[in-house]
Amino acid sequence: MKSFFSILCAFILLFMITVLHTSALAAASISLEDAKKAVLTAIGNEFADDVYTSDGMDYPKKFHPYGYYENIFTIVSEGDWTTTDDGKTWHVEGLTVQSIAYKGYRQYSFDIRFDGKKYYLENGQVDYAGELKWIENKDPSKWGMDDLSNLDFYKMLIVPVSLLK
Repeated sequence: MKSFFSILCAFILLFMITVLHTSALAAASISLEDAKKAVLTAIGNEFADDVYTSDGMDYPKKFHPYGYYENIFTIVSEGDWTTTDDGKTWHVEGLTVQSIAYKGYRQYSFDIRFDGKKYYLENGQVDYAGELKWIENKDPSKWGMDDLSNLDFYKMLIVPVSLLK
């Protein structure tokens, strides 16, 4: 009887660990509003000169919160937002902003997911040019593109919940 009880306890413990592990790995749903806030916060920090270390090659641990972007750029187009998995991942295509200081344009695409503590802007790309028509026409002499998929390098694309408040 003692070994039956031990086996039963081990089975229950294994079941509980499996359930907890599966729950922890499941992506949390994101509202469209929070996905937009996370993207605007990340872009604001990408634009901000004061988030870089003095050599311009790294970021400190402090980033600007949501709303700071209004000092740096204006939204030209919110782009197209879609989700195919009940809000666990959002995709934005064509979010277009204009720099207030430099008057240049940037057009972004990202996948946005949330792990319960941080928003991750993945598979990112930004097109940029001095005039919006150059981005739309993909004029190679006047338009540029950066791959923003390396989250180890582009640390501003990992947005803690605390920055959205």
